[in-house]
Amino acid sequence: MNEKIKGILEKIKTFWTGTSKKAKILMIGGVVLVLLVSIGLTALLNNKQYVPLFEDLTQAETTEIMAALTEMEADVKLDAGGNIMVPKANEAQIRMKLATAGYPKNGLSYYVIQDNSSMLSTDYERKQYENMQLQERIGASIKTLEGVKDAIVTISVPTENVFYLQETEATTASVIIHLEPGATLTKEQISGIQNLVAKSVAGLSTDNIALTDGNGNDLVNNMAAANGGESKMKLTKAIENDLTQKVNNVLDGPYDPDQYKVSVTATLNTDAVKQEATVYTPSPDGDNSGVINQESSSLAIANEDGTVGGVAGTTGNTDVTTYAQNALTNGGVVTGINQNTTYSVSQEITQTEKLDPAIDTVSIGIAINDPAMTPVARENLVQLVAFAAGVTPQSVTVRNFEFVQAEEEPVVEPIFTTERLLVFGGIGAGVLLLLLILLFVLTRGKKKKADGKAKKKGKRGKKGIEEAFAGDEDTETDALFGAMAADRMEPIEPIHPLKDDKKEKIKEFATTNPEIAAQLFKSWLKNESE
Repeated sequence: MNEKIKGILEKIKTFWTGTSKKAKILMIGGVVLVLLVSIGLTALLNNKQYVPLFEDLTQAETTEIMAALTEMEADVKLDAGGNIMVPKANEAQIRMKLATAGYPKNGLSYYVIQDNSSMLSTDYERKQYENMQLQERIGASIKTLEGVKDAIVTISVPTENVFYLQETEATTASVIIHLEPGATLTKEQISGIQNLVAKSVAGLSTDNIALTDGNGNDLVNNMAAANGGESKMKLTKAIENDLTQKVNNVLDGPYDPDQYKVSVTATLNTDAVKQEATVYTPSPDGDNSGVINQESSSLAIANEDGTVGGVAGTTGNTDVTTYAQNALTNGGVVTGINQNTTYSVSQEITQTEKLDPAIDTVSIGIAINDPAMTPVARENLVQLVAFAAGVTPQSVTVRNFEFVQAEEEPVVEPIFTTERLLVFGGIGAGVLLLLLILLFVLTRGKKKKADGKAKKKGKRGKKGIEEAFAGDEDTETDALFGAMAADRMEPIEPIHPLKDDKKEKIKEFATTNPEIAAQLFKSWLKNESE
């Protein structure tokens, strides 16, 4: 490892030494420029402008909001006064998310800065500036919602009146939301917009906030109606699922799950019902009388002398009934008595209001894959399902069929399975390894050729230098290499070939003793021929 590091450092040193001064200056300048740009960008990105998010918050709510912002992974901090600070670029988006989550519960949602006011502005002008700025900032927050194209906020704050006895008008607000084509707002988003506007203006309640879309539809009432319908649908679905589960529980034993199908339909009545019942209680004494509430009586009196033609309203031969005990002193006779008496007796009036939804009808349909089912078995199954679901047998229908067997589609094996991916990966790795080996061999061969050429060039260079110094043909070469040859290069010694002592001794012996050498050669040749 150390050898590799030393080799790398040596290469860097060699490269740096062989680089010209101008190139060195350019490289150093480029590195310095990159460092300066990096430092500048880091300082610019870290220098964020923070603005306060909420004011007049309690310590507990500040802690809750900080926890919510931490879950949102928002950039947030607290200033010296304990106010929540967020980056100005993300203020509207963060404020809208918190409003959707129901924050703040107390305090105001905006700091209003009087940018357009001056010392010469009146109180009315300053309030108008504040109101316009507040409307723009609320609209900007609403536009951060997905699908919202534009939002127009209008806040109406009544003027203060010095006459304290006069009734004070309430603060109102309206919001017109233009949506993107096909976009809709959820009930959570609508509630969040209401909460945002209400918490942005002191004394403003959600009841005095009107929300409409670009077509003039009331979003609040539509949300309430949709919630009612949605709740009814969810409750109906829950009841149907519960009954389906109960039926499945009793059918799972005698049948396989693939041998039957169950369908449950329920209808709910979510209308409020009011009932009133009146119960009369007899009197304790048994005569069923009570306290006299109203009493009236009348008498019919006839004169004793009568009139021509008899008593009015009777025929001539009719005797008029008289009451001796009711004879009057002046000669008149009582002919009729009417008396009406109204008693107040004990009674109990009960009023009942039902708000919970009630199940009107339930129908259960069951299809069984059993063509040979007998009527008795079907009737028993109907009774069992009716008891399990808590409905009448008339609400349960069972039909037996022979289910159609669906043809099994051939399973298409995916091309890129795990095994194939492993095989392809191994092949790719092998090919890559071969390419690397081939590249290494070619690179090494080129390097050897380059080294050979460099050596040959060096030899030629030395020979050229000798020839250059040998004559006066090339004066420029003499001027360039003369000082180098004189100061740095050592004189070249002549090359002497190596001598073989044994060979020289044999030659010397053969020269001095030719006859003996001839006899030796003759004997060697004779031995080889034999």
